[in-house]
Order: sequence, then C-alpha cells, then structure tokens
Amino acid sequence: MKKLFLYMFLGLLWCNVGFASESGFEWIKNQTEHTNANELFWDEEKRFLKLIKSNIYSDKTYPSFTGTAGTLYGTFERLLGGPPTGINYYNDRRYVTTSACEAHACPEKAFIFIDTKDKFIIGLIRKWDGEYYIFSKTHKTFDDLPKIFIESVKTWSKKVNVTPNQVFFIGTDAKLIEVMNKF
Repeated sequence: MKKLFLYMFLGLLWCNVGFASESGFEWIKNQTEHTNANELFWDEEKRFLKLIKSNIYSDKTYPSFTGTAGTLYGTFERLLGGPPTGINYYNDRRYVTTSACEAHACPEKAFIFIDTKDKFIIGLIRKWDGEYYIFSKTHKTFDDLPKIFIESVKTWSKKVNVTPNQVFFIGTDAKLIEVMNKF
C-alpha cells in the first residue's frame, strides 16, 4: 500500500512539474486578454514574467552593459516595464514578439521573441547608445538563431526607428561575444 501511494504521489508530482514548464508557452500562445508588453508584464498571475525568468539567465551579472551590478533578467524586466508596443504573432501563433522601453529612458529597449512550439525565448536589450545585446539560453552561437528571429528584430528595429551600432550575443555558455558582422 505504501508503494502504491508513493508511486501515485511521484506520478502526480511529475505530471505537475511537466505541466508547469509547458503552461507558460501554451498560455502565451493562446492568450487573448493582453494586447501589449505592459499588459503582459502586469498580468496578475505574473505568467509572462515567470516564463521569461525561467527561460533566460536570471542569475548572471553583466555590469558592462546593464549599467549596474544587476542580473540580465533584472535589466530585461526593468526595460519591459516601460512604454510598450503591441504583441505580434507569426506562423499560426507559433512565434510571439513584443517589446517595451524603459520608463523615462525610451532609447533603452527590450525585445522578446518566443517560440511556443520548440519552447525557447530569445531576448534583446537595446542600450542607450545603440548596442544590441541578444541572449539565448538555448542557442550556442549566434549562427544557431532562427532566421525568423533575425527577421522579426529587423522589422521591429524599423518600426521603433532604431539601428544597432554594435551587436553582441550571449549563448548557452553565457559568454558575451561581439557579432556585428553577422547581423
């Protein structure tokens, strides 16, 4: 009887963990209540922020571009809290993008790309003087990024009227590499 209870408990625990990790991607794909980055950011259940935090480097500090000793996630979250753009869906809602800029410092921006099928997130921080910092916890090199991500960044750049003067990439090894010539 104890073994049966243990198996049932572990089975329920395993199912709950599996559901929790996928629910954020399914939610963002299917949600219709929010229309821009701020609405996602201020979602009562914090589903958007939980999704981001679990899929980008939340413990890495990059003082050379964050401007503070804050984490990459902290910087990204701060930028997403300002004036927003709308949410864009591509390829039957497989890909989701949105962005915002820092309140009272709009040249600094955050752009987020979500693949709801392969379940990954790619983020971009645009600094005040034009540097793009692209980061992915699931792609080893800049060349591994999907072409639709690059296309969506270029579309977004035109829409918000910005161009990069330098482009950096942070991949699975969490190292900062300059990649302007590849962008």
